[in-house]
Amino acid sequence: MSPSGPRLLLLARSFPPVANIATLRMCGIACHMQRLGWQVDVACPDPALLRSRPGEERLRELLAEGVKTVHTGYARRWLLPGMFRQGALGGTPLGGAGRRLARMLDLDDGSGWIGPLQKAFADKGPGSYDVVLASGSPYGAFVAAGKLARRFGCPFVLDYRDPWTLRDFRDVPVRPWTRALEQRLCDRAAAVIHVSPMLIPPHVEAFGGREKQHTLTNGYEPEVLDRVPAADFDHPAIVYAGRFYPPHRVIDPVLAAIGRLKQSDPEAWRNLRFHYYGADGATVARAAGEQGLQDCLVDHGRVPQEEAWSALRGAAAAVTVTSVAGSVSQGVLGNLPGKLFEMIGLGCATLLVSPEGSQARRILAETRGGESAAGDDPQALDDALRKLLQGKRDTGPRNTNYAWPTLARRLDGILRPLVGKGSQ
Repeated sequence: MSPSGPRLLLLARSFPPVANIATLRMCGIACHMQRLGWQVDVACPDPALLRSRPGEERLRELLAEGVKTVHTGYARRWLLPGMFRQGALGGTPLGGAGRRLARMLDLDDGSGWIGPLQKAFADKGPGSYDVVLASGSPYGAFVAAGKLARRFGCPFVLDYRDPWTLRDFRDVPVRPWTRALEQRLCDRAAAVIHVSPMLIPPHVEAFGGREKQHTLTNGYEPEVLDRVPAADFDHPAIVYAGRFYPPHRVIDPVLAAIGRLKQSDPEAWRNLRFHYYGADGATVARAAGEQGLQDCLVDHGRVPQEEAWSALRGAAAAVTVTSVAGSVSQGVLGNLPGKLFEMIGLGCATLLVSPEGSQARRILAETRGGESAAGDDPQALDDALRKLLQGKRDTGPRNTNYAWPTLARRLDGILRPLVGKGSQ
């Protein structure tokens, strides 16, 4: 360990100047672990490889904190055409065929990062770092973490933002070679972190290692969100910002509730609008058309993160969804979208669509951030939406349990005991 504090290497594909929901977790970890006395280096793809760099201001703030970045290459960029600039293959039918084959073979879109990560640290040896922390997806970062930790002679930790082979939203069967790889990595890891306590039991049942499991939820950054102004809508605005993942995360039950509300009193809700911010505008337009709500929909498309936050803060009801299904697995009950914590930090009037007993509903109730309803319970959804639009939600003081300064202290308590333990 360095005299000035332990050295942490964070493997984070989503790091500024990238700006997405995963970036918020990586920024929270890097910034606040640095403030807690760690020397934080973040390995991330070279910004020159990215299609866009909307988070450059946030990157400058992190560098001013003392966080250092190590830029790497990234092979097989054709697996992520939305994120990376493409070579000759990526923009052709061959690139599309390659992506379909990769999905069929269960090839992680981070597989092309493993080699470049090793190359970036080829000149480093034992003692260079005290802990390697990899966040997945991409799960190729987990593989690289194991290889780098062996080179440095230090432990590595797996941070599951989402389950890997146990994920309920997977669109291909789990391949035995992928499950075997995850087992080997979990066996070697010094600690395994999940975003929800409900995700630990199925993970332990599949892979063992109960003694090394920990929970670190997503969170919000007060310093960032406090400077976001509320959008000034001149009408009752319902806002959704983000993607959809059928069949669990869809907007149909919310639009159906809006339709019923407007039918119940057309004059009172004549100016009610549903604002969508994101890349799934065609999906939302189809669902709105099925409910006869074409005139109610305002599709903003992709916008800067700050604009979406402003809309959520100014909304009469800000919507997030974990699953619209009534009967779901433990994994779905434990799903905690990062958007929920943004809304808590923004002080939104949140409408959470989530099954009874979910971890998300428990957290929203704890923070007194809005109303919850199951997607298969139309009456409860109608009541929750009406309550928010009428400004009748129960509110309380800002809950800091999910602010990154608090969460980082928990992470420090997980990582600091590992310093000096060596690699597995």
